Amino acid sequence: MYTRITGLFVVSLITLGIISSCSDDNNIVGSTFIPSDRNIIVDTLDITNLTIEELVTFTGNLTYFSAGKYQDQVYGEVKSTSFLAPGISTLSPADSMEAGAEVYLVLEPFNFYGDTTSTAVFDLHYITERWRPNDANVNSQFSTDPVSIGSIEITAETDSVLFQLPQQWADNFRGFFNETENPIENLRANEFGFALVPRDDNNVIVGFRTESLQQDTLGNSFYSGSRLFVVNPEGSDDDENGDDNGNGNGESSTMDNGNGDFVDPFPGRNTFSVLLRGSAFNIQRENTDYEGTSLPLLNTFEQNLVLEMDLEGRGLLDQVISRAEILLFDDLEAIENLPENHFRPKSGRLQYYTLNDTERQFEVVKLPVFEPQFREGDNSYRVNVTSFIQNFQTGQSTQTRFYITSGNNNGLILPAILAGPESGERSPKLIITRINPEN
Repeated sequence: MYTRITGLFVVSLITLGIISSCSDDNNIVGSTFIPSDRNIIVDTLDITNLTIEELVTFTGNLTYFSAGKYQDQVYGEVKSTSFLAPGISTLSPADSMEAGAEVYLVLEPFNFYGDTTSTAVFDLHYITERWRPNDANVNSQFSTDPVSIGSIEITAETDSVLFQLPQQWADNFRGFFNETENPIENLRANEFGFALVPRDDNNVIVGFRTESLQQDTLGNSFYSGSRLFVVNPEGSDDDENGDDNGNGNGESSTMDNGNGDFVDPFPGRNTFSVLLRGSAFNIQRENTDYEGTSLPLLNTFEQNLVLEMDLEGRGLLDQVISRAEILLFDDLEAIENLPENHFRPKSGRLQYYTLNDTERQFEVVKLPVFEPQFREGDNSYRVNVTSFIQNFQTGQSTQTRFYITSGNNNGLILPAILAGPESGERSPKLIITRINPEN
């Protein structure tokens, strides 16, 4: 059989240029392929072998972290608590905490999932047990002090928040910061950080930036994103220009003047940023029994679409495939049926993974094999799987199954609601263009 396939592949290559030049990627059924050429056959096949499966996920030390609570009519109640571990790394090794220095927690919101007109209110609690950000996942729960040390409010207009931590905590943190012998390990063993817990009446989930190194318009480097911010007492340092090696960086609701420069909310005082040692979050979901025909996915590997192409059952093992595409479509009705001012963020792409039985038992850290982008013309995701099928035909691969997520697991919660098998023209499709060797 393989000899026959190899010979037919030669025919495929000869005609491939003709086929490609006559195709129209905007046509979901491929009807613009040369209809008069009887050697070319285009089959539009419905994909019905689809299931939703949960895979192992991780939520620690990603690009973002999430916190909040939202009642989604498709995904049920989604609640997320963030966990933040303080560090001692700064931009300059000369940074020093003086006696009486204040310490602020800086939070930078990035996106909002839910009611964008509402105010997200969080209570900040001390974490009371040692934990590892790299080991955190959607189910992580850590012991916290039941007494809140304060509340934080965030709206869609908030670009950053400065929350002053208790002075007793700042004084204790100063001891770890100025220590010269094993400071990092001592900090890990004794200071466990904070939990950002959403209140029950919240109706929005906020995605926060972690720290990043940036430059202002003058080329000065500074840290932005969520982190700690140290403000030394007045007259305690000879650096007249202030924070982050004198770059004038500071955080407030008006931290950016619109020109890439930053306004220091503590003029005349030495200030600098301290990086968090790590961040993580969990996701608790309730009332998740969705009765619709659509396929709701999540980028956190909690809800993955498992797509089985069933090549053998479709009689495609010995066919000469010159082009094969999978088409998935957004479920427009489910997506658009949101209350006014409510918003589901999306990544703008899907991610296709191939996973063997062993890989499915652990966190998914491999790269996706395909990453089709969202096509606004027909609200679809189209991916060319020609080589994938041909590798299976020739025995180079045994994979016929994809695990599909709604985007990169980057710390944001990014849903995607796809049209299911009972969606008519928008049902999932496999379009096969093949050569008929009998003509």
